[in-house]
Amino acid sequence: MLPTAPPTMLQRLLPGVLLLVAAAPGCGVLALAPDAPASTFRSDWHELQDRTWIGEKHWANRLQDWRVAEGTLECVEARPAFGMRTLHLLTHRLVDGKEGSFRSRVQVDAVDGSRAGSAAGFLVGAGGEHVDYRLTSQVHGTSAEDGGFLALLDGDGKVFFADFEQPIEAGGGNQWVMQTNRELVDFGRPATGVTFTGDGFGAAGPVPVELELVGASFDGRRTFILTAREARNGGEVLSTASWEDVPVSAFDGAVALVSHRGPEGADRGYRFAEWTLAGELVASAPERAFGPILFVHYTVDVDADVEPETSGRLGLTAQAGPLGVEDARTATLELAEGSGRFREVAEAKFVPDSATFHFVVEGLDPGREHRFRVRYAPVDEDGDEIAKRVSYYEGVIAAEPDSEELTIASLSCQKSFTGGLRWNESGLWFPHTEVRDHVAAHGPHLLYFAGDQIYEGDLTAPARGSNVPLETSIHDYLHKWYRHGWSFGDLTRRLPTVVVTDDHDVFHGNIWGNAGVRMKGPEGTSAQDSGGYVMSPAFVNAVHRTQVAHLPPTRDSIGTLANGITTYHTELTWGGGSFAILNDRMYKSPPAILVPEGKVKNGWFQAEGFDPAKRADVPGAVLLGQGQEDFLAEWASDRSGAWFKACLSQTPLANVATLPAGASGGSVIPSLAVPLPGEYVEGDERAADTDSNGWPQTPRNRAVALLRRASAFHLTGDQHLGSTLRYGVDDFDDAGFVLSSPAVANTWPRRWFPDPSERQAGPPIATDAPDYTGRYFDGFGNRMTVLAVANPRANGVEPERLHGRAPGYGIVRVTRDSEAAGGGRVTFEAWPRHVDPKAEGAAPFEGWPVRFSLGDGGERRASPERR
Repeated sequence: MLPTAPPTMLQRLLPGVLLLVAAAPGCGVLALAPDAPASTFRSDWHELQDRTWIGEKHWANRLQDWRVAEGTLECVEARPAFGMRTLHLLTHRLVDGKEGSFRSRVQVDAVDGSRAGSAAGFLVGAGGEHVDYRLTSQVHGTSAEDGGFLALLDGDGKVFFADFEQPIEAGGGNQWVMQTNRELVDFGRPATGVTFTGDGFGAAGPVPVELELVGASFDGRRTFILTAREARNGGEVLSTASWEDVPVSAFDGAVALVSHRGPEGADRGYRFAEWTLAGELVASAPERAFGPILFVHYTVDVDADVEPETSGRLGLTAQAGPLGVEDARTATLELAEGSGRFREVAEAKFVPDSATFHFVVEGLDPGREHRFRVRYAPVDEDGDEIAKRVSYYEGVIAAEPDSEELTIASLSCQKSFTGGLRWNESGLWFPHTEVRDHVAAHGPHLLYFAGDQIYEGDLTAPARGSNVPLETSIHDYLHKWYRHGWSFGDLTRRLPTVVVTDDHDVFHGNIWGNAGVRMKGPEGTSAQDSGGYVMSPAFVNAVHRTQVAHLPPTRDSIGTLANGITTYHTELTWGGGSFAILNDRMYKSPPAILVPEGKVKNGWFQAEGFDPAKRADVPGAVLLGQGQEDFLAEWASDRSGAWFKACLSQTPLANVATLPAGASGGSVIPSLAVPLPGEYVEGDERAADTDSNGWPQTPRNRAVALLRRASAFHLTGDQHLGSTLRYGVDDFDDAGFVLSSPAVANTWPRRWFPDPSERQAGPPIATDAPDYTGRYFDGFGNRMTVLAVANPRANGVEPERLHGRAPGYGIVRVTRDSEAAGGGRVTFEAWPRHVDPKAEGAAPFEGWPVRFSLGDGGERRASPERR
């Protein structure tokens, strides 16, 4: 029950906000006065066209589970396997710390009949000021710390409260996806101290309902009242629940709508209309809106044969939400003139399956900075612009650096969840804020995302399979891809960015692209091991449009594989560098088919006694493919337009990993104990994982030789294990260098602890070099000199599930130096995720930096410098 202070006292305490009116005997009802504050939220679905994307004020879990239909909001996912769906409000939140009230009201359609265990209503108090709002927006499905509190209407028309902060997921093990609750009882612990009245729908059956939650905080006490009324027939009260002594955390954090399962017999969840949120305890945060342009990626490619002031080609992809067929289908790109006024320079049509706008501007001056904005104007039913809804996404096209140094940041493998669910930074790594901030502190001129920008099974399981519509699979991909842009969009809107796709980006565990061809292997060979792509060409091409469409045009003469999948290997010239961009997964042969005697499963040889170093290098096996090799050869021979060369691809051309003796594959990796600092793991053997580019060996050697011909250094990711190597072909140290960046976050913490007795003779790397450095043959017999490795370490940094797996990023600095071989010097660094590079005493992982001259990557054999 509410305190019995007279209305005049309530009005004096909370002027203009609260009124106390009579309700059922023994129960008060709080209602907002007409003069609600400016922070009031009112849903605008009635103004929107039918579509999947709900709008910039919301985040849906999942994207494909909600839609705007006929001016209302629908949850379209009602299957029992998918517990509590949420639609988060981004632009408004609850705030504690003062006296006042709030009211949230929404109409709920339950006319299709009730279903036992179904529910709809509100989630309140999720997260709070101590949790990034983007992380909190992911709350759904499973009760866990900082999950908030539920105020729901059940399938019988009765209201109730539940604590959604009680962890119920088994927490210890490694997990790719969270365990979604399927039953209502699993929502969380029912709230205690709640008074209920009303019989719900009763014998008359379900009716449309107006659901209202009112919260009040004064005199140190906090109260909720949840009321369900008929939305028609005079608003008869069906059910009420009054909760006294509500936890303070329920008044601090996000507010969301909830649909769990759905009406009986329906193939969708609940339908909602006219949602409002208002009161003194509501804070407005319009800057948190996300869309309609969500983020951008761009590159500027410089043509040395054109006048400098017009030598740039801008490619920019603006990522939007899935718009409706009646929504505006064009956007414009505008650049600022010297006066500050913007002028339109390009127009782009909306690409529905990827939800993108692609812009190309020729003749850009790369030597100066250009402010840009992407303009999107929604239209009404008559096709006329709606002035109040016109939006602009702004950023900066960076000028080519005129300094003597170019800095590149290299990132890969952005896993957000690895188990032990908590709805805060102790359980979710998204939105990777510390990585973004620490990368920015290095002042990079160019960003490189080396693959696995998303994981198909990150937090939620992938929507794929023969019974899943293509649109649903693409929306599931977009839901995860949007998290990448939400994390790093503040960087990509002002820095040129190269992106390449890797296996998880196209919903694979591992991928042997085989030029798109699926081959028939021995009985029992999985689809993944058979080569090609498990997803359709239409899906893969949608992924390519989101991630690589802003790169210069592909150097492939046809531009597609035989099955229609688009290719994208190309060259980017910018900042003094010539960058060869490869897709080293697209043409690679499937080892399960090419080496049947090895009995390969998921890339690992299972045949007893099979030696991959001696028997796996079979004739006809492909790595880069003839087209990419021809491109590399041409690129390596072209010395114009740049003073250094670098190759950007997914995976290092070696297998830097070990496994415990007797392990039959990488499935043991997530469960391996994390060693202490300084501990050397004994008993490991060098791995032969064909997911690495240590296989196939002969085309691997050709690729290394081509990079050597170009005197190019190599930047990769994929392996999760940060490393710097010097490649060898005919001898150790006869080729160039590679930096493979650590994972931003991962569930697959590979390690490198070879038997030191297997180290080959040669000049020492450094006097204090660990035993895992030096000249080794990898598991395929490839020569590599290991200069530095960021092995997993139990370093005491919490959360250990994240930081014990050596997450981080790479930094490369290329500096002009006329006295150095090749005319410049290169510095490789791998940085721990948690280290602030601006802090006193900050340092990269042990073993870095590694320094070498540009010419050392060619035929010369100078030794690199280690810290």
